Amino acid sequence: MHTTPAGTLVVDVTGLRSLKGHVLAAVYASAMGFPHDPTLALRRQVEVIDQDHVEVFFDGLPPGRYAVTVLHDEDDDGELSTNILGIPTDGLGMSNFSTLAFRRPGFDAACFDFTGGEAHVPVHMHYMS
Repeated sequence: MHTTPAGTLVVDVTGLRSLKGHVLAAVYASAMGFPHDPTLALRRQVEVIDQDHVEVFFDGLPPGRYAVTVLHDEDDDGELSTNILGIPTDGLGMSNFSTLAFRRPGFDAACFDFTGGEAHVPVHMHYMS
C-alpha cells in the first residue's frame, strides 16, 4: 500500500492592519467547530507579527481536506473580541475567501484539498470595525 507522506501547509496571511498582538491560525479537518471553535481544530498555531504579512507553517500535516481560519488578535486576549453590538473588533480571515460578508462561510465553502508536499494557502484579513 502506497501512502502520501505528510507535508507542510503554509498559510500566507496578508492585509494585517497593525503589528499589534499575534496571528492565531487554525486548520480544521471537518465542519465540527468551524469556524468559531478553535479547540475543535486539527491544529492551531500562534505567530508573532513583525510585518504586514505573516507565514504560518503547519508541518507534518497528512494529506486531506482542510479549511483554515485566521484571527488577528490585536489585544492579545487569545480569543475573538467583539464590540457591544457583537461585531468583531479583531481581524478575521478564511481559506477561499477574499471578502467576508455578514455571515461566515461554512466548512464546505472554505475547504481545499491538501495533497502533501508544500502547499501555500492565501488568507486575507478583514476588519469590520
